[in-house]
Amino acid sequence: MRDGAIRAKPYESIITMGMRGSGDTALSASIDTGQLENIVDTQRQILADVYGRNQSLSSIPQLWCLYKEVQGFYEAGMKVPDDVTLLWSDENWGNIRRLPNADDRDRPGGAGVYFHFDYDGLPRNYKWHNTIQQQRTWEQMSMAYARNARGIWIVNVGDIKPVEIPLTFFLEMAYDYSEWTAPDSGSTWERMWASKTFGESYATEITYLLD
Repeated sequence: MRDGAIRAKPYESIITMGMRGSGDTALSASIDTGQLENIVDTQRQILADVYGRNQSLSSIPQLWCLYKEVQGFYEAGMKVPDDVTLLWSDENWGNIRRLPNADDRDRPGGAGVYFHFDYDGLPRNYKWHNTIQQQRTWEQMSMAYARNARGIWIVNVGDIKPVEIPLTFFLEMAYDYSEWTAPDSGSTWERMWASKTFGESYATEITYLLD
């Protein structure tokens, strides 16, 4: 952890807080909030040592990804510093499990989303093939934006090449959401993409096929 903080310090970095178990598994069989709180406290001490006492911890971007069982720690009452961004996750299939409620919204660290266009795990994988509808992305990320989960948007794409289309739409929404507020934004973007890539004369038919 200390080596990671040293590597990150010279760059524009976001430090991931917390811990999961070996091999992308749960840290323990039960929800032991005390253990994970101690880990985060230790990580914060490392950041203070590496970045220097003259730099406040709140000025170092940090996130805690509430992925899979990790969300259970938060819902069990685990205390996480208010300056850490809570990254809410989908359930690996493009359905965000939870978004900030009234108690979460006033945290200085804010909130974000960890989303999936590629998944390698149980009960089955989907990868190397684009199965993502832009309409689904728009629906889920618009809900996130409305609930103020907009500080950090991260999407898991696995290999970039097969999912260039949904990745580009996701990034354009993240870059300037005000351009994509209409419910038909997914199809509108697809038509723009098809026209730019293949020419205007084919854009309508290609958009239909994508949909």
